[in-house]
Formats: sequence, C-alpha cells, structure tokens
Amino acid sequence: MVARGLAQRRFYYGWWIVFASATIVFLSAGTFFYGFGLLVGPLTDEFGWSRAAVSAAFSLRTEVGGVAAPLVGFGVDRVGVRRLLIVGVFVLPSASFF
Repeated sequence: MVARGLAQRRFYYGWWIVFASATIVFLSAGTFFYGFGLLVGPLTDEFGWSRAAVSAAFSLRTEVGGVAAPLVGFGVDRVGVRRLLIVGVFVLPSASFF
C-alpha cells in the first residue's frame, strides 16, 4: 500500500517554477553582477574613462535599483505585475533615447 502511494506521487509543479526562476536569476543577474569586471577594461580603453568613473556608474545603477525596488513592489501590489510590465515595455525604449 505504501509503495503504491509513492508511485502515484508526482513532482510538485511549483518546484518547476522555482527551478526556472533560479536558472533565470543565475543567467541574468549572475553574469551581470559577477561578469561586470570583464567589461571594465574594454570600457576604459574604448571611451577613455577612468576605472573609477566606470565603477561609479555601476555603483550608481545599483543604488538606483535599490531605491526603486520598494516603489516597484508597491506598484506590483497596487496595479499588478501585468500592468506594470506593460508600462515598463513602453518606458524602457523611450528611456534609451536620453
């Protein structure tokens, strides 16, 4: 009776979501944060910026993300993920023009 119960037990669907999310975070955030050091040399060579300027820009981007995170969380709670992502899709291309 116990073996039959174990054979019928399936892998919980929520764990697939956890594994997919972990993979996405590993590939995107891991390569961006830990791979940034590889870009410092080419950026200083190409644009003539100092290492301090490149590092300051990266630090500023991280700080802005930290300040914006509570605002994004509030927006997700108020209007939902779908609406916030739709707004983000239209805001991101316009922000690249500046």
